[in-house]
Amino acid sequence: MVSQVTCSGETKHHARRTLKHFHGEIHMERNQGASTCIQHQFANHFPHSFINTFKKYLLSTFHVSGTEDSSMSKTDTAPCPFGVDIFERERIRVTKVDWQRSRNGAAHHTQEYPCPELVVRRGQSFSLTLELSRAPDCEETFIFMVETGPRASEALHTKAVFQTSELELGEGWTAAKEAQMENTLTVSLASPPNAVIGRYLLSIRLSSHRKHSNRRLGEFVLLFNPCQPPGAVLLLIPDAALPQASKARAPVHTRPDDCFSEDDVFLASEEERQEYVLNDSGIIFRGVEKHIRAQGWNYGQFEEDILNICLSILDRSPGHQNNPATDVSCRHDPIYVTRVISAMVNSNNDRGVVQGQWQGKYDGGTSPLHWRGSVAILQKWLKGRYKPVKYGQCWVFAGVMCTVLRCLGIATRVVSNFNSAHDTDQNLSVDKYVDSFGRTLEDLTEDSMWCLGIATRVVSNFNSAHDTDQNLSVDKYVDSFGRTLEDLTEDSMWNFHVWNESWFARQDLGPSYNGWQVLDATPQEESEGVFRCGPASVTAIREGDVHLAHDGPFVFAEVNADYITWLWHEDESRERVYSNTKKIGRCISTKAVGSDSRVDITDLYKYPEGSRKERQVYSKAVKRLFSGKASGRRTWIRRAGGRCLWHDDLLEPTTKPSITGKFKLLEPPMLGHDLRLALCLANLTSRVQQVRVNLSGATILYTRKPVAEILHESHAVRLGRQEEKRIPITISYSKYKEDLTEDKKILLAAMCLVTKGEKLLVEKDITLEDFITIKVLGPAMVGVAVTVEVTVVNPLLERVKDCALMVEGSGFLQEQLSIDVPTLEPQERASVQFDITPSKSGPRQLQVDLVSPHFPDIKGFVIIHVATAK
Repeated sequence: MVSQVTCSGETKHHARRTLKHFHGEIHMERNQGASTCIQHQFANHFPHSFINTFKKYLLSTFHVSGTEDSSMSKTDTAPCPFGVDIFERERIRVTKVDWQRSRNGAAHHTQEYPCPELVVRRGQSFSLTLELSRAPDCEETFIFMVETGPRASEALHTKAVFQTSELELGEGWTAAKEAQMENTLTVSLASPPNAVIGRYLLSIRLSSHRKHSNRRLGEFVLLFNPCQPPGAVLLLIPDAALPQASKARAPVHTRPDDCFSEDDVFLASEEERQEYVLNDSGIIFRGVEKHIRAQGWNYGQFEEDILNICLSILDRSPGHQNNPATDVSCRHDPIYVTRVISAMVNSNNDRGVVQGQWQGKYDGGTSPLHWRGSVAILQKWLKGRYKPVKYGQCWVFAGVMCTVLRCLGIATRVVSNFNSAHDTDQNLSVDKYVDSFGRTLEDLTEDSMWCLGIATRVVSNFNSAHDTDQNLSVDKYVDSFGRTLEDLTEDSMWNFHVWNESWFARQDLGPSYNGWQVLDATPQEESEGVFRCGPASVTAIREGDVHLAHDGPFVFAEVNADYITWLWHEDESRERVYSNTKKIGRCISTKAVGSDSRVDITDLYKYPEGSRKERQVYSKAVKRLFSGKASGRRTWIRRAGGRCLWHDDLLEPTTKPSITGKFKLLEPPMLGHDLRLALCLANLTSRVQQVRVNLSGATILYTRKPVAEILHESHAVRLGRQEEKRIPITISYSKYKEDLTEDKKILLAAMCLVTKGEKLLVEKDITLEDFITIKVLGPAMVGVAVTVEVTVVNPLLERVKDCALMVEGSGFLQEQLSIDVPTLEPQERASVQFDITPSKSGPRQLQVDLVSPHFPDIKGFVIIHVATAK
């Protein structure tokens, strides 16, 4: 039995100091003279026999072989002669964590997120400093664990366990020591560039001499990384290779490495990253092809709660509710994430964010035209416990989706497509049925052509087609006055339609289709049983590869469908009026990088209209569609009565008219004033022609859906040889003021019936103009109040009251500001001043709307360059 002795606290302290010295002897001199050290240190405290026992205990504790005590093997053990292990080291613990938010935020371009957690981007290292209960020993290991989502597992790549390295960060989740000073350790952690995005829990396990200490360090948020340089891998220099003076902060370097590829969302241009990821405001283009107007929009992706809301959108999706673990594991893929967001921004299938409404009645909610940005919508969705926010239309869906995707780290822009087609039967034509006055027969016209379409970029497509039957044509049925027959017209052409474009690689299609991808959250048609659209490669659309995922035929028709008008007779026969292949997909627009200018990106979607190449691509798309090679991801909608058009119908000949016609405005169309214009007809032949002109006009929504008829008249016109004539038209304000929608749009149509059966339909979309100006009276600086002056004009010939200015702007106001406007006399000009105090520097957008119960909202915005505080 080993003899034991009692020792005081002072003796134990002396023994521990001896242990440290002995520990150093073992590692620095391979235990040469270790026994001599023990003999010398304890000779004055213990008898010789005890010292020999104690020496065996120390040697066995450190498993030292090759010492002067050759009788002990490496596995021999000896009990402590004190009865307890007085040399048991204090278990090392993490006492404090410094997430280095300032340093990491700047490196990851995430410093604008007002979150309590650290926000970083995948594929790029971030640093954190651990304050320990004592200095770590060389044998002690630091093992990190990250987890995201429910039932996290390494098999699903939602969990990773990794140990610190002395050399460099490699593939997978890795950690490397960056600096160590006494009991403070700084490490660099890095995720792979294809890691799952979302909220993570970070834990650490410290192991020493078969003893462990576990601690949750906290949560952080991991986002997509459009900024990571391609082929970069972080290389950390080990402490041992540095001079002593440099060990306080080991520098981090990068080197190219083929095994460390960039994020799928990587965008090479710094200017474009600033615009499409970090810019928290933008411009959405609306109106009609010949009268495009800019509307400011506050994306506000860095505002309070927005990041948490965006992550909640993913968690509220049906896929997550049904199988949360699998859903989270798919969030490494931008294709999957954007498809989920496209469905969740609208509320049709899944109690998503925004409920659509296109009927002009907004009881129980907010008019789509009253929204000035995404922040109020997303915050209302959260505060309402995820109840859909009422109401939205295409630019609202696009604006919200742009906010969500930029917030998650995907470069996104808003795109507007003017004369945007909705081809319901997928025949790549938009078929419009009209009566003898050119009025659209809504019951027959299923396709639609929207005058504006916006794609994050938000993209605006003017004359945007809605091809409901997906035959790649938009078919419009009209009566003898050119009025659309709503019961027949299923396809449509909207004045504009707005969707998003996001930038990422298409691993499913191949590198040829990388780049901008079309995404549309406006609930128009179902895709795989859910109201969503995309991502569809812009390159695939341009080349007519409509068979590729996702929703190629629908997007192709929006920008390049043929527009076909049919005159519907009372005997239910139809007659082709004309087919204008150049009418769909005009002035596809987005905001310029770094400025407020409009950029026309139509050439990215299609070759020049009417060119040989454009017609070849169209024919290729038709063959892809009707040969059964299209993706088939959208629901095929066959029209009532079997009226689905096939490609043979597109070849039906039409007689080229012997006359031409167009509407011409005689003065600017001002809100509150009479409209004065003329229909100009010209005889192209050398013979006299008799023409019956049926005129019609209606207030419309931006989808071109008629609201109320405001003009209905006929004229008999005699045109001499090569003669031109004008038919003057006046529409008084009293005729349209009660039925004018918030879109402030009017559609005029003239069905010209020429002798010998020729027919010509002339149409014109009119947007009424308004007036508002915004001036900043002085330089703007963070933390310093500046005065803003807004000048408005009462557009009416009557006195109005109860008007107000609604003001919003990221970096200026935490919430919307309402300012009362004094009573305005007829056509009175008035100025209102108010102060704002900027909280963020750089170019900032301030939006100001004049709201009145007497006329539609008048919108304006200004870009203010805010200087940093002195």
